[in-house]
Amino acid sequence: MSGREPVSIPSIFCEVEPVIRLSYPKVRIVAALLFVFAFIVSAAHAQTYRGAINGTVTDTQGAVIANATVIATEVDTAVAHKTVSSSGGEFLFQDLPLGTYSVTVEFTGFSTAKFDKIAVQAGVVYSLPVKLNVSATQQTVEVDASGLALDTTTVTQTTVLSAKTVADIPLNGRDFTQMIGLTPGYAGYSGGGYGSLNGTRANQMNWQIDGVDNNDLWHNIPAVNQGGVSGIAGIVLPIDAVDQFSAQTQAGPEAGRNPGGTINLSLKSGTNQIHGTVYYFNRNELFGAKSPFSPTKQKVRNYNTGFSVGGPVIKDKLFYFVTFEHQRFVIGESGTATEPSVGWQAQAKSLLSQYNVALNPVMQSVLNTLWGPTALNPDTTGIIDNYHSNDPEFGYSWNGLGKVDYHPTQKDSISARWFTGQGNQVAPVGSQLLSYYEVAPLHVHNIALEYNRLISSSISNQVLIGVNYFNQIFNDYNTGYDVQSLGFITGAGIPNAPNINIGSFDPVGLTPPEGRNDITAHLTDQLSWVKGKHQFRFGGEIRKAQLDEFYDRHIVGAFTFDGSRIASTINATLPGCSTTPQTATNCYSPDPYIAPLADYLAGEPVTASIAIGNPERQVFVNTWFLNAGDNWQVTPKLNVNYGVRYDYEGPFHEPYHDISVFRPEDTATNGLAFLGQQISHIYQPYYKNISPRVGLSYSIMPTMVLRAGFGFYADTPNLNPFLDNRPGNAAPNGVEGNPGGPDPVYTVSATAASLNKIQQGVQIFPSALNGSPCAETSPCGVFSIDPNFRPSYNENYNINLEQTISPKVLFQLGYVGSEARHLLSLLDINAATPGVYATSLALQQARPYSINGLYPQYNNINQVESAGTSNYNSLQTTLKVNSWHHLTAAANYTWSHNLDEVTAYRGALPQNNLDFKGEYSNSDFDTRNTFSMFASYELPGGAHLRPLTNGWQVNSLLNFHGGQPFTIFASGDVSGTDEGTDRADQIGVARAGYMGQSPNTSWINLSDFTNAPLGTFGTTRRNAFYAPGYSDVDLSVFKNTKIYERLTIQLRAEMFNVFNRTNFAPPSATVGGTAALSDTIGDYNGAPGIGAGEPFNTQFGAKIIF
Repeated sequence: MSGREPVSIPSIFCEVEPVIRLSYPKVRIVAALLFVFAFIVSAAHAQTYRGAINGTVTDTQGAVIANATVIATEVDTAVAHKTVSSSGGEFLFQDLPLGTYSVTVEFTGFSTAKFDKIAVQAGVVYSLPVKLNVSATQQTVEVDASGLALDTTTVTQTTVLSAKTVADIPLNGRDFTQMIGLTPGYAGYSGGGYGSLNGTRANQMNWQIDGVDNNDLWHNIPAVNQGGVSGIAGIVLPIDAVDQFSAQTQAGPEAGRNPGGTINLSLKSGTNQIHGTVYYFNRNELFGAKSPFSPTKQKVRNYNTGFSVGGPVIKDKLFYFVTFEHQRFVIGESGTATEPSVGWQAQAKSLLSQYNVALNPVMQSVLNTLWGPTALNPDTTGIIDNYHSNDPEFGYSWNGLGKVDYHPTQKDSISARWFTGQGNQVAPVGSQLLSYYEVAPLHVHNIALEYNRLISSSISNQVLIGVNYFNQIFNDYNTGYDVQSLGFITGAGIPNAPNINIGSFDPVGLTPPEGRNDITAHLTDQLSWVKGKHQFRFGGEIRKAQLDEFYDRHIVGAFTFDGSRIASTINATLPGCSTTPQTATNCYSPDPYIAPLADYLAGEPVTASIAIGNPERQVFVNTWFLNAGDNWQVTPKLNVNYGVRYDYEGPFHEPYHDISVFRPEDTATNGLAFLGQQISHIYQPYYKNISPRVGLSYSIMPTMVLRAGFGFYADTPNLNPFLDNRPGNAAPNGVEGNPGGPDPVYTVSATAASLNKIQQGVQIFPSALNGSPCAETSPCGVFSIDPNFRPSYNENYNINLEQTISPKVLFQLGYVGSEARHLLSLLDINAATPGVYATSLALQQARPYSINGLYPQYNNINQVESAGTSNYNSLQTTLKVNSWHHLTAAANYTWSHNLDEVTAYRGALPQNNLDFKGEYSNSDFDTRNTFSMFASYELPGGAHLRPLTNGWQVNSLLNFHGGQPFTIFASGDVSGTDEGTDRADQIGVARAGYMGQSPNTSWINLSDFTNAPLGTFGTTRRNAFYAPGYSDVDLSVFKNTKIYERLTIQLRAEMFNVFNRTNFAPPSATVGGTAALSDTIGDYNGAPGIGAGEPFNTQFGAKIIF
């Protein structure tokens, strides 16, 4: 799409070739295979994404029996796994393929015990205590083990959704990431899996597919099923390919990479019987409700067509599984926006005229061109939310997966799998105008090769090789604007519209050309050894990643008009406001609409900047870890888990010397030190990530177990905080945007004359043709990383009690807490103190590096630091029901409180950069009460009219939680620091929800807030108020009609938000605004119509199951 060349996958290992330019990729099988084998040659533990069975063999008196023969046989494939009990009577089958097993235990002189219907689940150890009776004859005692089993040997908290549950629950958009919402401790709206798990940040979960990395290292969120433009998955892994969904938290030393836990999809495999599905799903607005914010019912069309099939190639030995799905959607826009219409323009022009400020003709021409008559002309009076787009968002994806499993011997198993997805989406990202919708083609691959070997009866080993490939580019939908010809001379080399923000009006020019290609590969090995009463686990992993990124974020120019310029003009006429504004009470505060538009029409921006140069960069990351742990069965009732993990998370590096940081102590040239020249590392490598973990489980009685655990969990930093942070001030996006070196990027402010007033035909920004344009009168921004930056870590701790109420019902109650230290944060180390500055030059001269005279040419110097902390405490309960009177269900309730200084991992600056700890308050994901549940009930049917009365099934997915917090902001740059994060002062008794919950009503009375006195910071705390809560009940009804024994027709109706509850997005709360409830949460999160919590709609589906 952009004419760039594909990335050469094997180059991830050589790290010395020239930067290879990106294009929309056409990944070849040969290249990917070369990559896999190159990794095998160059490198030589994943979390337990498979399952396990362990136990102790004793006689009826409790004496252990050593050398008993134990055989676990997978029912569907007839593959048998054999071991013998240790000297302590212990046995363990580690890393078993998921499925149903029978276990047979034999020893001379005793009866044979056979346990049937043992469900092996992802990340779960099935504890099987075996008691053998003395018997002189060959006798077999069979036991049905299908009930819910207590895990009495580990402290890992695991949520598992079985294949049937995954297939049956009504998933909005058929997106597997939404299942994370069924995990205790999860806080968020579940779309895209973007939320907090036990108090972590949204990108601190380790996503896997069959144990293989599924993290897009750019964000550290799922690569497969990541949102294309925003909240709707750009490509989809077919739900019919998923065997189990599991979420593991509080795990032992084998688990890591991120402190929130491991989220794994286990994929289906072939069996000795040919099996599969053919399906079609259709959603149409005809069977749904309209958005409360749309005058008419918008389109909501979503179509999924696909199939899956698996079976034997060689019975009991070689199996295959293949699946494919095509998705396409068209969704009308439900939200509204405020455009700078002729009505608003008339009011702004009146204000300019009143204070003798001239109208700037070039600004009028740009306004008419970039917004267009459709947005500007209809509203002649000037009303809020005056525009609703009739242009829908749309997209498609093609997705396929193939998997082969081979069991050459009873001791060996090999599995290989390849998933690929390709798609494209067009959707709004902040503007209701079609020209500024974002276009986002996407291509993803996830490849795995796994080998399991039973070395002896007590030792087994697993080797896993994985490759995760992600490529995506972005652009505005319409790139054909030439503002230079209008006399608006930005000097940008591309015809995209400049980014213009006028108060609270709809912005334009949101997506310049940008994108990335990231590839991660890893080799993981884990060895299990049963010795007496000990079950040891040793392992490690080597992981290598390559990223090519080009984010031309400011290349078209960025302009902000907030009303402060006209406010200064007005206040100059008011007594006291021009001399002592901090104490004056009659000063004019700009509103979010008229005053900013007046500044725009006058051509007087508060900020204006542009990036000059090529910011494309290629970087590499190397990480590895080692782990050792033991499950020690101290007594028949007490099991102690202990171990240690060591993580090395190397800083990113590159061989081209084109990345720099602001490090005056290391260089005498403009304060910029270049990687590989003045500095050897972008920040100092950290070698002390040692994570001890300990836990215990104690069987109080056969039906009750007490667990407790404590451990350190290191976090792997994602890359975009360093390379695409998107701060709100004038600093570059990241270290690739610094003004120096062989390929400099100058993020430069407008000239003093242009900041005073933009003139038609006059260059707005200084030129870089004759060297650096950075000067005190047109300063540049700089980006840096603290040399002592280090990856963060969490201390996770928990205690819980689990009780089997009956073989089919299990209850758990527990406390879960965590503390995080050294969280990644962003601060402007060149921020001016609050004040009233008459000109932009005066503000520049108040910055620390201007005051000391060292670097007056730099304005904002944003620095990534590891200064953040967080604290989380929760009470969590779970009730599980398995096939109890035809009912299967799981319900979770969490009460929690989460505090931190900053929750977002990028783009978040504090109000006061000199008082970062003053930001400590409620986390963005602080959700006090959360209840989630799924339930499935199979109606018993009747003896008469069996084709009509049998085969009915009802399923439900429920989610209720409190609202998330929000902040009350000032109307503009009140403090004078130009950071864009000023908060308000509270002057009244503010109460959230004072007008109830209905569309377009005010959620909080903003008249209870005002701007702080000019030149000071606001006093309201961050995230001090809470948005409306969330309530969603989804329901599906199935009719299964059996044609013959192995062929079933399934018809299903899936209804989302059955009670059509309006789930409101958080209000935009700015002094002078309305804090209106103006959007639904699904649309707000980028998934209108088919996102979680959207208005009632229905999806019909048909499946052939064989």
